[in-house]
Amino acid sequence: MAALHPQAGWWQQGAWLKGHWPYRAPGTLLYMAIFFLAYFWLLRHPQFPVTRVPLTRVDRWITFQPWTLVLYASLWAYISLVPALLRARRELLAYVWSVTWASLAGFAIFFFWPTAVPRPGIDWARYPSVAFLKSVDASGNACPSLHVAFSVLTCLWLDHWLKQVHAPDWSRIVNLVW
Repeated sequence: MAALHPQAGWWQQGAWLKGHWPYRAPGTLLYMAIFFLAYFWLLRHPQFPVTRVPLTRVDRWITFQPWTLVLYASLWAYISLVPALLRARRELLAYVWSVTWASLAGFAIFFFWPTAVPRPGIDWARYPSVAFLKSVDASGNACPSLHVAFSVLTCLWLDHWLKQVHAPDWSRIVNLVW
């Protein structure tokens, strides 16, 4: 497939966004706000008994590290890249539909089968940087992980965009690792 603007370097393919960010940024923020309203409503108002999901060996092996909050927070910026970079309206709508269907599937599971993980034996007062996150995002809605679903969707869509603009292989590897 040809690059969107063959005369421009791959890093300049998003330059068209200058004129479109007034629409894309508020649209993305509005979509995320609606998502979080539904997510937190389901988290705080389970309609069925909450099932405790037991920890796995991997859960016990990977301990809490405060610095990982930066990676967690960066996920939301990462997820915002795709709606910002996709130029074609039909591609943007396809992306929005894929995210919407993943959200609705997750929300249906959260509604009919609310889950939670056991509370870790951690004194959160020792980690003030995590205090806000722990205050709003309880240990509920643990399975399926919409963080993982959105990360995978973003990785696939961003890889699609990187291929379209003939980005170098290293950028696709960074995308995959992230």
